[in-house]
Amino acid sequence: MLLASIVLLFIYFFTQQKRTYNFATKFKLIGIGAIIALHWVCFYGSIKLANVSIALVCFSSTSMFTSLIEPLAKKIKIKWPNDIYIQDKKCGGILTEAREDFVIVGIGLNVMSAPPSGNARIEAIAVADVVQCPVSREMVLAALLTGIMAEIDACAGHFEVQLERLRKSCYLTGKSIKFSAHEKEFSGLVRGVGPDGALQVEVDGEVMSFSQASEINVL
Repeated sequence: MLLASIVLLFIYFFTQQKRTYNFATKFKLIGIGAIIALHWVCFYGSIKLANVSIALVCFSSTSMFTSLIEPLAKKIKIKWPNDIYIQDKKCGGILTEAREDFVIVGIGLNVMSAPPSGNARIEAIAVADVVQCPVSREMVLAALLTGIMAEIDACAGHFEVQLERLRKSCYLTGKSIKFSAHEKEFSGLVRGVGPDGALQVEVDGEVMSFSQASEINVL
């Protein structure tokens, strides 16, 4: 690690191309560095607690964890705007709050078991039910953090690509729904997601865009 730091400092001070970063980019880079540093601290800590053989076995199991989580990711659908669905059942939800120059994101996920959803029309499911093998919260958290950091980088300047992925994973597309918006009740057929991320619904023969909605129920 010391050698890597020296090389990076050499590149920074002696190359002609010096880059400047805004606060948001610096924060992401610091976050990535912190995760990598924590990874190596835990790796060498496992050697002290056990031995080199056990540490290497755990280290090599990363590919196994990835193989378990990857099939799960391919089955995930997003029930616009923020519910996570797997196999037509709710597995979690996402809440966001925008501030001046950053966004606070909260993610709730059923890992070990699925509590009642509180809605007779909505069934719940847990990650453990899908992968059909022992799974831990730590494993899911590690995979989730890795995916989030990758998505943050992918979103920079490539919103159209992410929008297309959202359209493909939209759980409501092609379904008839009933929902509330603008203090009114609507029902119609979901046509997809618009270029601004709004939900497009055909209501009485007219396609309307909704950037906000609540109490969305599939008919």
